[in-house]
Amino acid sequence: MPFSGEVFTPEEVALLGRVFDRTGVPAESRTDREQRALNIIFHYRAGVTDEAELEQLANKDSLARQPAAMESPPD
Repeated sequence: MPFSGEVFTPEEVALLGRVFDRTGVPAESRTDREQRALNIIFHYRAGVTDEAELEQLANKDSLARQPAAMESPPD
């Protein structure tokens, strides 16, 4: 990803890192991790600064990318 010129404060980096650390999925590929990081930053730059909300959005994005075989069966 090219450098956008935006600089995050240490507090912002810590927040984004915590969200990233808590939102991984089992057997996640490097590409998926990178996409998850980009999505977290996208939401943050779009104005979502609440840590819990960022985590919820990152989890939702991750679930949307899971193959159908990994999804739980319907009730």
